Order: sequence, then structure tokens, then C-alpha cells
Amino acid sequence: MKTLNVQSLPLHKPIILKKDKSLRQAALAMNRNNVGSVIVSDGHGSLRGLFTDRDLALALALKNMRASVPLSDITEHPLIYVNETASLETVVALMKKHSIRRIPVVHLRHNGRQTCLGIITLDDLIKEGLIDKKDEIQILRSQLRSSKEKYTGSKIKSIFHTQGQREHSMFSFLKIISDSTNLSREKSQKLMRETLTLILRRVPQKSGSNLLSQLPYELQMLLLNEISPADRSVTAKSILEQTQKRLKVTPSQARALLQSFWRALAQTVSAGEIRKIERDLPREITELLSPNH
Repeated sequence: MKTLNVQSLPLHKPIILKKDKSLRQAALAMNRNNVGSVIVSDGHGSLRGLFTDRDLALALALKNMRASVPLSDITEHPLIYVNETASLETVVALMKKHSIRRIPVVHLRHNGRQTCLGIITLDDLIKEGLIDKKDEIQILRSQLRSSKEKYTGSKIKSIFHTQGQREHSMFSFLKIISDSTNLSREKSQKLMRETLTLILRRVPQKSGSNLLSQLPYELQMLLLNEISPADRSVTAKSILEQTQKRLKVTPSQARALLQSFWRALAQTVSAGEIRKIERDLPREITELLSPNH
């Protein structure tokens, strides 16, 4: 890892919202400013926490969400940040320790008020080649694990109605695929793993991470290392040939199985996530998986 000060790192302009702003207002602010997080402030010069697009995605997975819920009810933990003199090593250590992808850089004024100078993201560190692969994998793996724990018994359950919540285990996930493709459990698992591996390798890292976060935990751990910068060697042809080879089927059968798998996947993750993945894939792959797209 390179020895650098945070002032030399790429910083994103922070969007700051008061704690009484709603979940809907936070979502609109992120969309309007094309950012993945907002800083939550108490309105008196203190920064209370960071609300991310990941938090939003996990919240939206729960049924009957109240869009009027204030950020103060969702942002439960103190803001984890560094000051402007911190090193890159400190930033990465905090990301690993707290299982987070974003670290705000904060300046403390003489009157005790806090000013956010910008936000350092894991995606930018990866893009600029400023983080070791082993550290990257450790952060992503720990974040996936902590997200599952955080949203199992957290305060957010008292805010949203969860009686309709569906969290698919690996078993139920495979059953959906098996029912859709008419394959055995073993062959469904093979189709699922091979196809998702190629998709995760082809899409940008952020898209891959977002898709992975909605899959069963066991599958997250299995496929985590497949997330990488978009691999252009993955094509519609290579996906089709891989399916033929692994399942010993004809090209037309392989095409039908891939389309059935994609429809099954759309039943288990958010529609918005499927649309994002399809936008990030080359047209030829999207047409292979979803010809009616």
C-alpha cells in the first residue's frame, strides 16, 4: 500500500442533511447529486452519521416502508471519520475494522463544530490502485457479513412492517431456479454459480457488489472473489458456450436455460437492481439473458 496523506486522495463532495430529514428526502438528494451517501447532521455543527445507498437498498427490501421516517431513527451509530492529517493506512484500517466503504474527512473547528471536507470511497481507492487486493477483499467480505447481522435485529425492524419480508436461504433460492429451469438441484446450482460468476466479472465492481448484497449469504461468500473491474473477455458467446459445456446441452437449450435463470433471479432481487445490471452489461449479453428487455 502506498504511503499517502488523505489530502492526496480523491475526495467526493459531501451532501449534508439534517437529522430530521426523511428517508425519501435522503434518496432524492442522493439521486439529484449522483452520490452514494449523505452525511447526517444534528443542525448545530455536529455530524451524527453516514446514510448510504446500501442502507437505502437494504431498507427498501423490507415491506411497507414509511418514506417519512427521519434519518435520526435510522442512523444509529456515531460517524466514523478521519481528520485532514490522517494517512491512507489509517483510512484502510478503519474500513476493515468497521466494515465500511466510505470514510468522511472532517475538520474540527476551534468552536467545536465539525466541517466535512469530503468523502473517501473504497471504489476510488480501487480505481486509483491505492489499496491492496487482500485489503479490498477483506473489506468487502466483512461488510457483507456485518450487513446481514446489522439488519437482523436492528432498530430498523421497529420502523418498517416486516411481516411480508422474504429473505431467501440458499435452499429456497435454488428451488426458485430449479422450478424455473426444470433442472435438478445439482444442475441448478451449477447454472447459478457459472452464470453469476461471469456476470459479476463483466459488470463494474460497484454493480457487482450491489447485486451480491441481495443474494443469499452463502452465495455471497462463495462469489465474493469474482467481483472485479469489468472483464471484457466475458461475452454473450462465452456465457452461452460455458452453459453448453457445463450442462451438456445444445445452444438453443443453453439460451433457454439462461433466460429462465434470469427470470428466476428477478424474483429474488429488487427490480431496480436487475435493471441496473442490465444497463451495465453489453447489449449482446442483455439480449441473451432477457430478449424482451
